[in-house]
Amino acid sequence: TNNVSAQNSSDLGVFDLMNSMIAPELLGWDRFMLGILDDNQVNCVTSSTASTHWLRPIESKSKETKLVVIPTGAYTAVAIESRRSYGFDTNLGSRDEGPIVYTIDTRIPFRNSPIKIVPSPSSTDSTWRRDAALLLGESVTVEGWKITCVETGNFGDVVKIEKDRKSTRLNSSHE
Repeated sequence: TNNVSAQNSSDLGVFDLMNSMIAPELLGWDRFMLGILDDNQVNCVTSSTASTHWLRPIESKSKETKLVVIPTGAYTAVAIESRRSYGFDTNLGSRDEGPIVYTIDTRIPFRNSPIKIVPSPSSTDSTWRRDAALLLGESVTVEGWKITCVETGNFGDVVKIEKDRKSTRLNSSHE
């Protein structure tokens, strides 16, 4: 690295130990890469057919599904996980609780963050992303995929994932 002081992880907000001590939990993707999450705790979405996923909070001791990954290219993906204010995330505020969506681009070099939080449409905190979690009924569309929070509570979150019809029409018209 030419300039160690140029490391930038600000796009993670409060959601990862690599950027903040407010909520020193690791993101689901980091847990998966470190082998902390088992393969069966990660759902990989490759079909454009709409699907629904129950995500247990990343902080829970559950062995159930905790992460959904949607590959969008050879080196890119969209990920969704559930966060709650307990465990290492005790300091998360109520607007941090819920499903968080982020992009992954492994082509981004070391000392720069390959992960960027995708804030909810109602988010106003562009610095720490303290309100980035999707609220019930909210959706974000990223990389041609629409992610909607359809149920939320202490049990975790249920998200619906579907290929964005607008993106599909645009992509098919360019082929």
